[in-house]
Amino acid sequence: VDWLFPEPAHNPRSPAVRIVIKHAPGQRILLRNPAGEEVNELNFDGSIVSLDKKISVSVWRGVPLVEGDNVFRAEIIDASGAKVQEIFRTIHYANAPASAQLVPEQSYLRADGLRNPVLAVRILDRDGRPVRAGVSGPMKLGAPYRSQQQIDLEQTRQLSGSDRFEPHYVVEGDEGIAYIELAPTTDSGTVQLDLNFPMQGDTRRTQQLRAWLEPQGRDWVVVGFAEGTVGYTTLKDNSQAISGQVEDGHYSDGQVSLYAKGRVLGKWILTMAFDS
Repeated sequence: VDWLFPEPAHNPRSPAVRIVIKHAPGQRILLRNPAGEEVNELNFDGSIVSLDKKISVSVWRGVPLVEGDNVFRAEIIDASGAKVQEIFRTIHYANAPASAQLVPEQSYLRADGLRNPVLAVRILDRDGRPVRAGVSGPMKLGAPYRSQQQIDLEQTRQLSGSDRFEPHYVVEGDEGIAYIELAPTTDSGTVQLDLNFPMQGDTRRTQQLRAWLEPQGRDWVVVGFAEGTVGYTTLKDNSQAISGQVEDGHYSDGQVSLYAKGRVLGKWILTMAFDS
């Protein structure tokens, strides 16, 4: 006897689940929901017996779930009607986001100006379990960073006159991870991400996550310009003073400009400009 599906770590994507239990031929299963009531017979999809007649599998489809833990009990009944065994399975349905955590190993945190930085964020329910795929919610990125989603939508709505779009996250897969894609940037530094989660009533709770964008290693760029004039005041009886800085019989005038950009200490991008 074994509970084949769902497995203990299964993350249902809807408030209904398929249940599959293995047992011996000649036995039947009395499946009870978290309230202790027998699961509706309309959900029972029948039993299948293996070719060697040693194993039977019973299937239920569309069994309803509630938010949080759902403890199902399966009673194994033999041919005489006696209960010979009980097995249990807890199925957690996570539908309401309550908190978040950054997943650095699945993020791309580099400001190279070419690829889109990606923040991998795991969205959790109030029990600390990953929420189901498809859950979404509002988010806000701190300047100077912007989401690629927002830029793409603004470009498609330029002529429609629609209201300004609010970025949002969408959970993908069964691990509760939302991948937030930023527009390419060369600005390394701290990315601030604010996520809003619904609480009781109309109130919302904001959680702030921070990630560091590393600069991309690349060659230094240095551009400079200098020009100047130097002269001597050797004329006698000049009709007017020579322009510029005149000291001890000579004068000078000029300008120096410099622009440089490159990586410093392997961690920072330095942009420097000077004009005398």
